[in-house]
Amino acid sequence: MKRLILLVTFIFFGIFFTACDTKSEHPDVVTTMFVHYDIVRQLADDYLTVELLIPLGADVHSFEATSKDIVKIKNAKLFLFTSLELDTWIQDEKTIGGDQTVVVNMSQSYELDLEIVDEHDELHYWVDPIIFTQMIDYVLDHLLLIDPEHADHYQRNANLYKQQVLDLHNDFITSSLSQSTLYFAGHNAFGLFGLRYDLTFVSLFPEFKPDDDLTSQEIISFSNAIREAQTTFLFSEALIEPKAAKAIQNHLRTQNYQLSLLELHTYHNVSQSDWNQKITYADLFARNIDQLKQGLGVRDND
Repeated sequence: MKRLILLVTFIFFGIFFTACDTKSEHPDVVTTMFVHYDIVRQLADDYLTVELLIPLGADVHSFEATSKDIVKIKNAKLFLFTSLELDTWIQDEKTIGGDQTVVVNMSQSYELDLEIVDEHDELHYWVDPIIFTQMIDYVLDHLLLIDPEHADHYQRNANLYKQQVLDLHNDFITSSLSQSTLYFAGHNAFGLFGLRYDLTFVSLFPEFKPDDDLTSQEIISFSNAIREAQTTFLFSEALIEPKAAKAIQNHLRTQNYQLSLLELHTYHNVSQSDWNQKITYADLFARNIDQLKQGLGVRDND
């Protein structure tokens, strides 16, 4: 009987601690944004522990690291951050890590091959899948620095992941679009994406947050802009309640004008549901492509 009790107790606590072990006290790699977390996870598998600092579903633009987060960074082998412009809580990248921490500014991970790029567009460099493949190589280089023993494994996974993203890119770039302009409700982070695919993103209200309430006059003004453009689709940003977009949709419905809302993901962060399903950047890219094809009236190629 005692043996049975001990066995049940052992199993219970084993399950309990496994369920609670979602974050390591001393992760090998720490990242400030989902995109970089995802790359490490895809390349390293179980050879390295990696932690995303920002809480799931939270806005990366307003995130502030805690003292506990700083300790994890200093104890990590590798720290990947987005940029000094977005991670404004980083005062000095030379001192943010510990003595053995390799600190990497991921905004230096790519070379831009596009012309006429706005400075704001480059703040969201990761939305361009070609840049993302360069980021994979950059992360790979630094994984080899901290764990050269598993170099072949990391290199193989990097090649596979890049090809997965490039396959999606090639599929979309060969699509026959019936139009090239789309309307976006709120914060527009798709500048580089638009340049890559020759798409024009028109932000209806760049000065407003998509979860703000609009005045009656603003609703009328933005609704008129939709009607004049003769578009039947309005895109909104994932993880943010599109209150303004819904207000426009409801107003147009009273005028017998049907407007559908579609969602685009900016890859900053993911929801708890996507996290549980181990959704990747490639998965989100594929999801965006499906939404864009619907909104842009993709015609099937013969």
